[in-house]
Amino acid sequence: MVNYAGQWDLASDISSRFIDKFGIPNDLTLKIYMAGALSGSHDSEKIHMLFNNIETTTSNPVKLSMTYIRHAAYEIKRKNNIPTAHVLLDKNDNQIITNLKKDHLSSADAATLLGVSFNLRALAEIHASNFKNAYNLIMQARDNLSTDSALVVIGQDEKKRYYEQVTINWIQLLIRDRNLELALITAKQNVEWVFENHPDYQGEALYVYGYVCYLSQKHEQAYSSLHRAVIRLSRDGNVTALSSARKMLAVVCYALGRNVLCQSIISSLESDPAGLHIEEILQREA
Repeated sequence: MVNYAGQWDLASDISSRFIDKFGIPNDLTLKIYMAGALSGSHDSEKIHMLFNNIETTTSNPVKLSMTYIRHAAYEIKRKNNIPTAHVLLDKNDNQIITNLKKDHLSSADAATLLGVSFNLRALAEIHASNFKNAYNLIMQARDNLSTDSALVVIGQDEKKRYYEQVTINWIQLLIRDRNLELALITAKQNVEWVFENHPDYQGEALYVYGYVCYLSQKHEQAYSSLHRAVIRLSRDGNVTALSSARKMLAVVCYALGRNVLCQSIISSLESDPAGLHIEEILQREA
């Protein structure tokens, strides 16, 4: 429902019904998916039940750390509960250090997980408009995620993904701090880095760059980047990011006076939510 159709509400409803009928599942992966799906709902009781169950039953240090991260992200993004997020992140950092000392994590794995934690702490500071603190935390996160030490239990692909998330938070911070010039430079550099180092996420990098171009009143550049982003995301089957990119492309089309294409994109969001035919629409209306 989420990965292939972008149907978060339906995924949340299925998760809620499953728990009502069968209780919390035993499978760790299923619990993590359910917690993610429910994070968009208002059923905080089930969300906390799932997160707490994972946090108290799993012994896998990486999955435990990422569960703390997801739980804290929920508190920040959905509940705006920054103090609770900090408590969760403190628990996360303490268990990372403990597992490092017990040789359950390598120094590179621990540094990577702490980098993810620094990144989320930065997001909390951005939400609280503490931009200076956020900047320092993002720099720490980038340092941790830029190390060349060999990973053991965390994949290189995952680490690159975490690094991209830090960069996106950095761009968000620059936008909030009204530094669009540097945000535009950073977003363009991110596109170049992704194309060279992590091509699976080209669509998302192009989307972010197109968004910053739009905010900078560079509408033709925004259109070009978002057009490429939509096609790439559609081919990748990245439904959630594709939905956001399509909406942003419609906004840019409207700003450029391309009203027919704008309306076609808007209509397709209703008739083709997964974006299976969006490339055809763009080619037809080009």
